[in-house]
Amino acid sequence: MSTTNKKDYHKSIHSLLRLSALAFYTILIMFFGIFIFLLPNDRKRRANMILVQFWARMLCILFGIKVRTEGEPLPRQTGYLVTANHMSYFDIIILGSVIPGIFISKSEVRWWPLVGLAGAMVGTLYFKRDSKTDRSDLKHKAVERLRWGQNIFVFPEGTTSDGQKLLPFRYGAFDVAIRANASVLPVTLNYENPEIIQWTGNTNLFGHIFNIAKQGNVEVRLHIGPTLHPTNFKTAVDMSLHAWQVVHTAMIHFGMRAAARIAAIDWNEYRLSDKSSADEINKFMERLLTLLIQVDSSTPEGERQICQILLRILEINQLSGRILLSPEGRSNLIATKRASATATGDSENSYVVLLSNSDTVPADHDTWKHPPYSGTLEDRAIWGVGSIDMKGLLTVFFTAFLTNDNETPLHFLCTADQEQGGNEGAKFIADSFLAELNARVLLGEGGFGVADLLDVSNPMFLVDTAEKACLWLELSVELETISHSSAPSREYPLSILVDAVHEATELSSEVVTLPVTERFLHLVSEKSETVSRIIHRALKLPLIGKRIRLPFQDNAYLHAMFRNTVAVSKISAGSAKNVLAKKATAVLDCRLVPGVDIETFVSDLRRTIDDERVNIDIIHHSPANETTFDNQHFDDIRRAIQQEIKNAVVSPVLFPASTDLKYFRAHNIPCFGIFPAIFTQAQLKHIHGANEQIALDQLTMAYRVVKNFLGGLSAK
Repeated sequence: MSTTNKKDYHKSIHSLLRLSALAFYTILIMFFGIFIFLLPNDRKRRANMILVQFWARMLCILFGIKVRTEGEPLPRQTGYLVTANHMSYFDIIILGSVIPGIFISKSEVRWWPLVGLAGAMVGTLYFKRDSKTDRSDLKHKAVERLRWGQNIFVFPEGTTSDGQKLLPFRYGAFDVAIRANASVLPVTLNYENPEIIQWTGNTNLFGHIFNIAKQGNVEVRLHIGPTLHPTNFKTAVDMSLHAWQVVHTAMIHFGMRAAARIAAIDWNEYRLSDKSSADEINKFMERLLTLLIQVDSSTPEGERQICQILLRILEINQLSGRILLSPEGRSNLIATKRASATATGDSENSYVVLLSNSDTVPADHDTWKHPPYSGTLEDRAIWGVGSIDMKGLLTVFFTAFLTNDNETPLHFLCTADQEQGGNEGAKFIADSFLAELNARVLLGEGGFGVADLLDVSNPMFLVDTAEKACLWLELSVELETISHSSAPSREYPLSILVDAVHEATELSSEVVTLPVTERFLHLVSEKSETVSRIIHRALKLPLIGKRIRLPFQDNAYLHAMFRNTVAVSKISAGSAKNVLAKKATAVLDCRLVPGVDIETFVSDLRRTIDDERVNIDIIHHSPANETTFDNQHFDDIRRAIQQEIKNAVVSPVLFPASTDLKYFRAHNIPCFGIFPAIFTQAQLKHIHGANEQIALDQLTMAYRVVKNFLGGLSAK
């Protein structure tokens, strides 16, 4: 017997053993089902769900199915409707192994050997699809089960599909949820090797089961979506459409066969050159940003997919790039256009660097008008997580890199981990590839353009040339005290902590000007009567170090530019509602203007709180950083912007947040942060929140400014 035949023989034996075990455990379930049938109703309902989950988990083990869950945590309460995409009869086993519940199934399954009878004994609801009476009875039974607190699994597509697309959801099941006032939990199944598991009814069922048992080693990711509450929807149709969008978005962003999806893209649509027309470039940016938004890059896997997409587009445009893996395996991409030696006389000239990042913050699906990973186009604006921060600017920089037709040596960087500090992204690149970068100037995120700043009629572009220090402090109080909250002592850990937090936030009221903010004030005063009156009436130059009152109280961004800020980002104290925790903690996010000594600031904070019971610990610190703005690079940026908008005011600013620029400024590389498009205050408020969106015209403006900047360097 050949080696191949021996392997096949052994697999067949394993398959028979697995099927024998399946029969044994199914009979065992039937045996336990008899005892459950004799239990009181309230215990019977819970026991049914537990038994189904036990059976499903055993089948997963027998068939070598590995299930990983992602997304939201499961709801604590029971009595909800679980809706999912449908590729195979194995879907019910996957769902049942993770979520306790009962099934709704077509009547034909009732007559399957062992499985049908076992299903009936653990509470499966069978019905005839072509019987109106059965469908009506099913709805009544399902409403009853949900009200009893049982979870019910349904596949609202109504049939299995090939997994390449999601069929429309039928709304009948959602009508049941609304009648029962039950929540709906959208769940997405993603098989890593769907060709093994997929079954559409066209193949012999028992032969298919045998092949699965023979193959084994099936991997599936189960994405738990946000719970949908019936009170938030007017009709069952509305609810079904929203659930479909959640499942469809999950199929896209964490990948229903992600590799196949990327391979199936018509990459010819992503060809560009220095001869491409403006319309072709604009359409390219629209396509690219939509594609990038559809990848959930709040995870390392999403970052990797972004880099793969960019790498493929580089290849189709006959350019090269490479992925640089950090020590923790995070994906960063670098692409380079070198100047020819004949054009410059020196092929080793220093480079302009266009820096972007691939990762985004996670999204809360419930709060979005459109699914956050859909890249929906509405009113000439693209909606989605990262449409501004940072995939919008990534799209602009990448497009400018592809179409750059001059001899300016140029790097494009797409880094990971920015939202979590950048250690595996920009810091890794700056520390490990500094010599290769050989950067003379770097453009990245930070500033932006606004048209409604104070009473300034001119558009203002705020360029990040300096950033505040980031200091995270943990305040903690730990005391032995009365535990029950019905009889609280005068002071207990949480009350002491709340008082301390209140005192800490009062430490951030003083306003001090610096060289960068002095330049900003002077530029604004030339266009703003309000600021001009304050400066000329109250101050004698220089402004640096002066404590002044400015009319920025209603603008959080500008207000933060001129002072230290202290914000409470987290408070925790126990978990029970009627117990006073013995320990309470809070995290303070402190952003400090350059020049503030950390130890002095913490000492001042201790004096302000003035309570020895409050412990203060530093849990994170990154120093302030800045780039001089009195140089040719800043002038080049100003000219590039004013080529598009002649009356634009271009000012350096102290950026209140922290970006990846800090890692390159630490190596004395001139770094400037600007998304060179005009944004509304409403748009900026949605960054990192629901309904983030960017207009196509804003992408076009930003692209033109970046091209102007690169073209100006070439002209010199």
